[in-house]
Amino acid sequence: MTQQPIKPSCKPKVGKSLWRRLLKWTFRVIVVLLVIAAITWGIFNYSSAKALEDELSKIQAAGQPLTFTQLDQSLPKISETDDAAPYYKAAMALHCSSIDKRVADLLDKLKNLAQTRETTIHPEVAAEIESVLAANALSLEMIDRGSQRAQCAYNFGLSNGIAVMLPQLSDARALARVLSLRTLWLAQQGLTSEAAASFISSLRIWRMFDHQPVLITYLAKVACTAFCVDSLPTVLEAGRLSDQELAKLELALADVDQSLGMQRVFLAERVYMLELWRNLIVSHRRLELGDAPNLPDTAPPSNFLSRPMFRMMMVRQLQMYDQYIYAAGKKWPECMDAMRAYKQPSAGVFALFNQILAPAFDRAMVILGRTVGSLRSAEVAVMVERYRLANGRLPKSLYELRQFTGIDLPADPFTGRDLVFKAQTDTFMVYSVGDDRSDDGGPLRQPQKDWGVSMRLLLVSMTTTSQAN
Repeated sequence: MTQQPIKPSCKPKVGKSLWRRLLKWTFRVIVVLLVIAAITWGIFNYSSAKALEDELSKIQAAGQPLTFTQLDQSLPKISETDDAAPYYKAAMALHCSSIDKRVADLLDKLKNLAQTRETTIHPEVAAEIESVLAANALSLEMIDRGSQRAQCAYNFGLSNGIAVMLPQLSDARALARVLSLRTLWLAQQGLTSEAAASFISSLRIWRMFDHQPVLITYLAKVACTAFCVDSLPTVLEAGRLSDQELAKLELALADVDQSLGMQRVFLAERVYMLELWRNLIVSHRRLELGDAPNLPDTAPPSNFLSRPMFRMMMVRQLQMYDQYIYAAGKKWPECMDAMRAYKQPSAGVFALFNQILAPAFDRAMVILGRTVGSLRSAEVAVMVERYRLANGRLPKSLYELRQFTGIDLPADPFTGRDLVFKAQTDTFMVYSVGDDRSDDGGPLRQPQKDWGVSMRLLLVSMTTTSQAN
């Protein structure tokens, strides 16, 4: 009998071998991907650190500030005898903030009286104005004393963060309203010389904002300037000022005009931005004198994965600030054109902050241009008044006014050419054509597109318009 071969009891486990092969290749692929990712991250980390180092080196080589300390050191030293800051600090502390709403209402009433050329005021309103000014008498006295000092090094505490600055900026704007109320009230009472002195004192408050002029403080400065300039017409319509008093008004307006450049604003903004990024990249670091602004008490810690991305964002933002600093260093209107050339931010995830900030910077430049247009129009209006005082008539043109003054007249910030001057027998207007660069008929047209002053001589009436926030 033939013996049958023995069959295997089971088949080979093919499925298990396949699973093992798949697992082995999956592991190999993962290892390769991890190696590639590590190499890529290493290259990205090195290149981001190198790019950031190069940007910071360029700033340092240009002699521009990188820290709050360097920002302060870039300003000229101010002696205690010349510093108005202690007086302004005292004015802020003595300011009666509980009646700020009343101040705003009374200011509107006086402006309406000026626009309608009313000469009488209700006794109750007059009594309320006197009460408000009396409540802020000490604060106003401190401001007047500070205006006599040559310089100002007021420190809003930028290195402590925006949260520390905001209440002070609000108080500063409230003080500007109180000053405008006093100026208008003195003019309403026919105290022309006192009103002119009050106007100059209020106009010089802009110096508070120049020590650490980040964008938010700069916009507060522009708003305060607009408040002050808005009261000039009533001062001029209150009565005939002497040529010496008009010359002081002209000089005060010119001083503000020369201080309204934005280049230092972007330098300070860049320092503040760098300090914010340092707080993100180095979790234990805070601003020099306090907690990081607008960040929680425990800032999100950076790690080896997020740090290169933060660096690249910093690089893109530093490049944006370089462009704006260069543009802001140009004269009007070239600075406006250069700013608008950079309005469209670069695309990409690393340009996220540029996309957020660029529209705000462009809008700030437009607001500044409108305020400068109103300010320069007010300067020319004072010159016209000086011409009329000397010659008994209006100049026929700005050329005739230029021949009288012997100096170049302030130019329209949006065109670089002369402001528009339109004169009749008893009226004249001086204005900037605005950011649309088109003459729309003057500052009294609505909606308003031109920025300047309009004066009615026979009624000794003058109206000014300025860009305020």
